[in-house]
Amino acid sequence: MPAMTIANQISYVKRLSRTTSNVLTETDTDDVVRNYLNVGVDEFAKEGRLSKQNFLTVTPTFWGRPNWYMKVTIADASGYNTLAATNVAIVGSNDVGPIGGSEMATHLATNINAAIGTGSIAVGWDDNTWHFTISEDTASNLTSIAIEQPSVDNYIDATIKTFGRTGTEADTSWESNIPEDCTLETDLPDDFLEIEYLDYDDLILEQGPFSLMMSPEVQSNRPHYYAIRDRKLYLSPTPSDRRMLKIRYRYLPSAVTLTGESDGTTCALPTENHMAPVYYAAGMVLRETFEPEESDRLFRLYHDQMSKYRIRQNNQNSKMFPRAVPFSVPIVESDNTVT
Repeated sequence: MPAMTIANQISYVKRLSRTTSNVLTETDTDDVVRNYLNVGVDEFAKEGRLSKQNFLTVTPTFWGRPNWYMKVTIADASGYNTLAATNVAIVGSNDVGPIGGSEMATHLATNINAAIGTGSIAVGWDDNTWHFTISEDTASNLTSIAIEQPSVDNYIDATIKTFGRTGTEADTSWESNIPEDCTLETDLPDDFLEIEYLDYDDLILEQGPFSLMMSPEVQSNRPHYYAIRDRKLYLSPTPSDRRMLKIRYRYLPSAVTLTGESDGTTCALPTENHMAPVYYAAGMVLRETFEPEESDRLFRLYHDQMSKYRIRQNNQNSKMFPRAVPFSVPIVESDNTVT
């Protein structure tokens, strides 16, 4: 059978279920059929274990709380940006995060300059090195910058989480290391359903307990473990540079719009299985119209499509896995001569 568009599938569903345009709703049956087609595609994807490969990008993210602090000291020969040892919050009065490095740099610059009073210190973020840089503007003559732990006990030390280091630079700028845990989590693809394999720079990662992801403080070029919560991927140890992160995962195809804008698109399933969601949707329509026997017949056709798809998939790798064939119950004849 040739490839089918959503419009083709709607026509088949209505024909198989003997449905007119106003049987299921007061206006149009097509929106109901589209919804059942979506469900049928989703069920096929789950049962058939549709999978594909994609590449993820590890992007640093940051959090901030009003009681997270650092102690900042700036020496400026011009006196313009001088700041005696002062506890400075990394963000304002509201919780933030997760946010990117550039947005965090803006928070840092705002708070440092507010502590100076009329300061014009610049804080930059480098997407390549994953470093923050605190530097002077053209009106300054900085001689040193120091970032240390806060000196008040009820302030939470945010220096390592934000900068990956503390210390003094006798220079016009101060550069951080890679912040601790900033590469802990990564967004999964929107169509993600279930992971099969995860490869980081040609190393297959193992699934680890989520407790391992709570504070994976050791920086490493190569993480060894991963965990998943909702649509977030967590890595441990947290990587300290950007390398290829490849994922093989089971997915759900994109849903068609119920209002008909995508009716001209081709069904997202393999071409030989385009009738599977048709049988599923027609079966659901027939349940609504109280025809259980015909509904069950169409669901059997749906499951037949599913069975044949999984057999074909298994047999693509027959050198690695046992070859699968349809199963039939053997006929056993008794031997009446045996006593």
